[in-house]
Amino acid sequence: MNRSSQFNEIIRYIEEHLEETIEVTTLARMAGLSVYEFRRVFTFVTGVPIGEYIRKRRISCAAEQLLQKKCTVTELAERYGYDAPSSFSRAFREFHGFGPNELEHGNPVRMFTPVNFELCVSGGADLSYTLRHLPAFSVSGVSGVSDLRDTECCENVWSAFYENPKCEEILKACRGELYAVYDNREDGVQCTVGACNAEKDFLSTVRVPQSDWMCFRAHGAEDAVVNRLYGDILYRCLAYGNFEREEQLPNVEVFPENMDDNDFEWEIRIPVKQRRKQNE
Repeated sequence: MNRSSQFNEIIRYIEEHLEETIEVTTLARMAGLSVYEFRRVFTFVTGVPIGEYIRKRRISCAAEQLLQKKCTVTELAERYGYDAPSSFSRAFREFHGFGPNELEHGNPVRMFTPVNFELCVSGGADLSYTLRHLPAFSVSGVSGVSDLRDTECCENVWSAFYENPKCEEILKACRGELYAVYDNREDGVQCTVGACNAEKDFLSTVRVPQSDWMCFRAHGAEDAVVNRLYGDILYRCLAYGNFEREEQLPNVEVFPENMDDNDFEWEIRIPVKQRRKQNE
């Protein structure tokens, strides 16, 4: 199945389950990606984070159902997973510009249509990387789970890291390099930001086994640029090279301790293994 067909299957799945709980782990599995990678790539290819995409589709559908007088506000709040009608009404107002009870006043509703992916000619990406075999290591610092409420994956954990009283102590233990480890969980992405192989454990410690890693240099932290780079790595470099992702290991990113420069250099590390031949 090509990538456009794969993502269209994901969009169809979302449409069929808008009135149910949609697990991002299921969507990532359909794409053959980790949750962290999927959230990065989905934002890159659609321009909208996955959580925001699902919310907008639900609120768009809710407006149509209200116009057809098929449901009450209370029924729609429950149908689309809001904890109370007031929460639904607030989300409705933020999207449409007026409350659901004002719909009959002739206000125009916004329609957010499903994404459709079409096959196009692509390729020719020029990506440089280094392949390294790294021994097992640990990262100790601040940890948390990023769910679909985050506009960008793990932004809440990064905020918690810099707000933590131990932040300065952790940065001193970094020896110039700040690590971020992104591991899949059923309820989101477990993100740990901290020092590698620190002499002592801080608030949370994650241990990463030895592996081969494809290491890609990046510059700056603009989300659109980073999302595009992940798209190129996963759908161009790994799709056609001699290596495939090691699914059991997390993604790792390595940053300079000081990121004040807008164009600072950092590194994406993807765990890989030799690609198995189809007849093996």
